[in-house]
Amino acid sequence: MLEKKTFMTILVIAGAVGTLAWAQPPDFAAYPGDERAREGRWQDDRLDKMTEFLELSDAQAAEWQAITSQHTEAMRARWEQVGTLREEFSELADQDAPDLEELGQIALDLHREMKTARASRGDLMLELEEILTPEQAERLATLKAARELAGGRGHRGPRGDRARPDKN
Repeated sequence: MLEKKTFMTILVIAGAVGTLAWAQPPDFAAYPGDERAREGRWQDDRLDKMTEFLELSDAQAAEWQAITSQHTEAMRARWEQVGTLREEFSELADQDAPDLEELGQIALDLHREMKTARASRGDLMLELEEILTPEQAERLATLKAARELAGGRGHRGPRGDRARPDKN
């Protein structure tokens, strides 16, 4: 009897979750009449929030936009290169007798690309900080500290033992 109740409860919950997921339109977060791509919306929203939080002037906001757009394009190219390297590595590793020297070279290239990508994030922040007044830079530092305390993207709470070695 208990097993039947448990099974029915799970079935009802799964049905409810499935119905809710199915009921959402594909782009439910879009405002009616907003024809921008989803990526363009979140970038514009982020710029608007940073402009408001840091109290950027129009000139600063335009420069901020230009810097972040340039960084986004550079990172897009870098991630395409990383994807290509991963595919090459996977194809080579799946062979019966892979060329270990070539496999090692691809792994090194992949490591270097990832290391450069991490470094470019720091370069971006330095470039953005150059356009700020001291008060705005202090607000940005507070925001970065709060984000680090919260654990960054996709994490809850401080990084703790999971901190990257280069962050200590």
